[in-house]
Amino acid sequence: MKYFPRRISALLTTVSLLGISALGTVRPVVALESPKETETLIAEASYEEAIAYFQRAIRYMQQEKYDLALAEFTRAIELDPKYANAYIGRGMIYTILEKWQAAFQDLNVAIRLNPRDGYAYLFRGYVYLAFNEKQNASVDLQTAADLFRREGNQEMYDSAIKRLREIGQ
Repeated sequence: MKYFPRRISALLTTVSLLGISALGTVRPVVALESPKETETLIAEASYEEAIAYFQRAIRYMQQEKYDLALAEFTRAIELDPKYANAYIGRGMIYTILEKWQAAFQDLNVAIRLNPRDGYAYLFRGYVYLAFNEKQNASVDLQTAADLFRREGNQEMYDSAIKRLREIGQ
């Protein structure tokens, strides 16, 4: 795992913070007035279920049960194909397992869905390093550092900057 950071345990400890901001409450159910409202409630129920799968995946990831985490992230994506954090989580698992192409695809989707998430750029930067694309890796790692700095995540900012220095950028 040449390209993966040495302090994987620190990343896995902090990864549980990924979905916290997305865990909004579902609006109370009211009497249905139209098919549109029914569709909205179904979508909200799927999202709530996707969050449950996401949370289980994070627990499995922290226990280093990557096959179980992968299955839970995949189920979360099936339930809510626009759940960016689930793509990030699955991309992280693929990165850990050195399944670079699968990681790259998931992280690209995550960035398209949420271009302000530093974790997606951080891990896509690692994937670019595996592809020996240092310039693209540098761009993503710098973007991750900037996003982490803006949100006040000093530990992850330091991690991204350290990796940039290691590759000479």
